[in-house]
Amino acid sequence: MENKTNQVAVVVNGRDLPMSNKTAMILCKVIKTKKIEPSIKLLERVMEEKIGISFAKGKVKTGNNGLKYPVNAAGIFVKLLKSLSANATVKGLDPSKIIIHARADIAPRPNRPGRRPVKFKRTHVTLEGSVEKTAVAPAQPSPVTGAKK
Repeated sequence: MENKTNQVAVVVNGRDLPMSNKTAMILCKVIKTKKIEPSIKLLERVMEEKIGISFAKGKVKTGNNGLKYPVNAAGIFVKLLKSLSANATVKGLDPSKIIIHARADIAPRPNRPGRRPVKFKRTHVTLEGSVEKTAVAPAQPSPVTGAKK
């Protein structure tokens, strides 16, 4: 088995996950462009209901300011993030340098059995991790030789 060191990206796909698309999109926005370990710690605190996630658009002046605690969805995201970390380790990448890019899509909604047609909520989630690139100073343009004056 070869260890390919030139790979710089890892992907985890979660298909037909039992959560609403709105919740998944908000959690994707929360963890996007962050590293894996801080994201896992943040979502674990959401699962313990110590940190709320803002579901509100604009300013909210009633209740708990639009904060909710999506415990089940956060648990699913923690599993996906741990899988992303394991994939990075298998590919020979350092999980502490992986930056997350997250996306949630609508999945087909199956019907529940019974008289009334009630549908399950389903979502596809894709987490992509890429290696953090260090900032490099831009190269100075070389003087043009033979240019007309």
